[in-house]
Amino acid sequence: MTASDALSGLTQATVIFTVALALSFVIERVLELLKTGYDLAESRWRWHDVWNREARRIRDFAEHRLRAFNYVDPSVAANALGRFSETLLGPEAGHTGTVPLLSGDLVRVVWVRMIAKLVGMLLGIVLATLFRVDLLAVFKDPENPLRALSTLGVWLTGVGLGLGSGPVHKLITTIERQKDKRAARKAEEGA
Repeated sequence: MTASDALSGLTQATVIFTVALALSFVIERVLELLKTGYDLAESRWRWHDVWNREARRIRDFAEHRLRAFNYVDPSVAANALGRFSETLLGPEAGHTGTVPLLSGDLVRVVWVRMIAKLVGMLLGIVLATLFRVDLLAVFKDPENPLRALSTLGVWLTGVGLGLGSGPVHKLITTIERQKDKRAARKAEEGA
């Protein structure tokens, strides 16, 4: 392997990483636009009633299930209620009460986040397939990542792209660390 081949492989890997990060930013912006459009439609056509009905349905279900807590020590029940509140409010909310909070807005947030992640992953798969971006190919063949493309790798990359730029950046740094470890092992074996 010549120095120009190594440089070509490095350039290809850098381009793939850059394209992946750029696509994840594009997906994040598209999701923001879609969410803004949804918020506008929801306020215009009063879809908040749907979320309030869903919150009442969940409340009734939880009340039916929580009747078992009549016979449980309150400190034990507090752990279950804490997990329930953490799921709806998120761990950063810091709610420490013994009564879980439930509202139509909280139910809406959970559903909108879940649907946004699914749409983002689908959009990521489409863009990764369209642009033939496979981050795993860089891990398989660092010298010529374009030769190691696989459909599964492209789809997994698309799922990662759909999750956002944070996970994509973590994946890229992990791949780079693995490449550095592999290069160090080859240098030790060659010495």
